[in-house]
Amino acid sequence: MSFDRCMDDFLTATRSLFNGYFREANPVARFDRALTRHEFYSEVETSLFRALVILPCELMEIPYGEENQQILIRPNGEFDLPVMLNRDLDSGYWDYPLERMPRDARIHFQEFFDWDLVGRKDNRYVRAVVAAAPHNPEIVGKHCLIETHYVTFALDEVDEPQGPSIAPAPGRV
Repeated sequence: MSFDRCMDDFLTATRSLFNGYFREANPVARFDRALTRHEFYSEVETSLFRALVILPCELMEIPYGEENQQILIRPNGEFDLPVMLNRDLDSGYWDYPLERMPRDARIHFQEFFDWDLVGRKDNRYVRAVVAAAPHNPEIVGKHCLIETHYVTFALDEVDEPQGPSIAPAPGRV
């Protein structure tokens, strides 16, 4: 199975699982309950990432939601990636003036992202970190959002770990 397929399976599974079983029917009216359900979902999402991506691809254990230097984001065509970049490093403002990421940039996966935490989950964006940008060195370290349909996922062959390194789940031997 290709690595891109592992990531697609994870995206599909998490979207279906949240929307079908964890999403509060009326999250605006029952916001506290919707947040609690999302917290439970986040635990399952982390386990799914381990089971569908980390384990089958024999990656080093990096928690879901943290920058994963083993997983590269690449355009799925011959174009520069349309992106939203943080104004400051890891801030909540996505208005940095660069709107297209040159193909030679090195981008690491962090997580899938939707603007609405408790509403219907689409996994519309990939949240990632710019690791290198030869044409725009000032953006290195910034977080970016890229629409999922523009990307493909690849393993970083330079830093690829040797053999499985997944640890057993807490409380298991």
